[in-house]
Amino acid sequence: MSARRQIIAALSEDSYGGIATLQDVEHAEQMVDAHRAEVLEEGASLLRERAAKYPSRRVFAAGLRHGALILVKAAMGKSTATSGDATPFFQPGHTYTDGDGYRAPELTTLFRVEHVTRHPDRGHLRAIGWSRTGEPDAKWHGDFRDEGEFDGWTDVTEAGEPA
Repeated sequence: MSARRQIIAALSEDSYGGIATLQDVEHAEQMVDAHRAEVLEEGASLLRERAAKYPSRRVFAAGLRHGALILVKAAMGKSTATSGDATPFFQPGHTYTDGDGYRAPELTTLFRVEHVTRHPDRGHLRAIGWSRTGEPDAKWHGDFRDEGEFDGWTDVTEAGEPA
């Protein structure tokens, strides 16, 4: 039995837990369908907002992924609260590469994010972490990226990578 059907069954029982009338079932179906329409419209509105806010295709795609994550969490009943604004940005514990990750290693930069904070005077986001070229023997050095520099970076975090 689908979740929709279970909700309708629960909503359409009479106050004593007995079988409801056909009219009660139809009313429960209407309520569930109206709620579903509201949730879908909320999701579509979120995606339209992201499209208007992020004209760059790469940043828009990151915004869509973030919006989709919010919708999935909402569908699973998890909190959709986000810290600060919902601007796509580097995330602590993730590693990023400039570009799409398919360039020669010596031309690629890896950036591992340790911390994200707001600049105390200007208020923009700043990711603080470690950078190196994509070559395996390259040395890591301290680095940071500001909010306006996120466009063009791709998350290449691998499962099991230390956070």
